[in-house]
Amino acid sequence: MVQAFPPSALSRSLPPPLSSLRGPPVPVTSSTARCTSLLPGEGGWRDAMFKLEAGATLKNVIIGKNQREGVHCDDHDCTLENVWWEDVCEDALSVKGGTADSVTNVLACGAKGAEDKIIQHNGYGHVNINGFYTENFGKLYRSCGTCGNIKRTVALNHVWGYNPKVSLVTVNANNGDVATFTDDIHVHTSKGANAVCQTTSSTNGAEPKVTSKGPSKNCVFNKDKIEFY
Repeated sequence: MVQAFPPSALSRSLPPPLSSLRGPPVPVTSSTARCTSLLPGEGGWRDAMFKLEAGATLKNVIIGKNQREGVHCDDHDCTLENVWWEDVCEDALSVKGGTADSVTNVLACGAKGAEDKIIQHNGYGHVNINGFYTENFGKLYRSCGTCGNIKRTVALNHVWGYNPKVSLVTVNANNGDVATFTDDIHVHTSKGANAVCQTTSSTNGAEPKVTSKGPSKNCVFNKDKIEFY
């Protein structure tokens, strides 16, 4: 499992959104988009460097630090493989739409420098994170806390998190969200299990409040099997 950022062999500056991809896996070369107009609040797909449609795969790309919305998977059911964000501007990946059966896969990816969250899950269904390296970030995964009563699930395996400001994962207990940490989780922190997973109470727009930290029925992990370093 990669535990450091890969070098970029090729640099391209392209206007966002770079591509709207449909269908089978599509390899994409690296990009160095520029985030020259970071505005207050969250942007939309027009601010993304890549917009993926359901069934699309984005792989083998390094997204430069000057961009805003990273990758949008607005209809869920996307796959990201070997995708790296040099410096997260807003969200690295936004997952929206879909159904309760939708699955988006994040495989062997990495990101750093996220003030808040890296993966923002606003839609339905499940996100599978299998292989992720991140450093100096707020949260690796956030189930939307202001999107109403939608249940979401996430599974994490082979994850390295260096210096999380909040936790690897934040989910909503009142929606029945479940985060499952399966194997090979490493966290550089002095906060112990509190830096692995926390729950909030979701709302329809107000700021969610934290309801618990550490293992619970919504945050499923064995703290003795987490490597804290």
